[in-house]
Amino acid sequence: MKSAVLILLFSATLCFAQFPALCQFGEIYRECATCEPTCAEPNPICTQECRPAACQCAPGLVRHRGRCIQPLLCQAPITQCGINEVYNECGSMCEPQCNMILGVVVRPEGCITVCRAGCECAAGH
Repeated sequence: MKSAVLILLFSATLCFAQFPALCQFGEIYRECATCEPTCAEPNPICTQECRPAACQCAPGLVRHRGRCIQPLLCQAPITQCGINEVYNECGSMCEPQCNMILGVVVRPEGCITVCRAGCECAAGH
């Protein structure tokens, strides 16, 4: 009987050690964590690799300053840009660069075409 109790206690200890103390409000525990949306990057490009287990924002929430919140509570992005720049809701992840040898504008190699809100060079700059 004593050995059964010890095995049960040992199993319970191992089981308890595998789970986090507690996730915060709006978070869920994931054995296979992934990248999560934030106010700055609400639709991140994620790989399918498993990251270490962690508490992550529940579906429909985004991380902001360490907490999970509704996307509507995110601060509006700054849309004021510098000289020769324009704000684009669906801009490129990589801006075109001038190829000095050929004299043409080209996109850098390995550039993925995904929308990214932000300032970018105005036409002709």
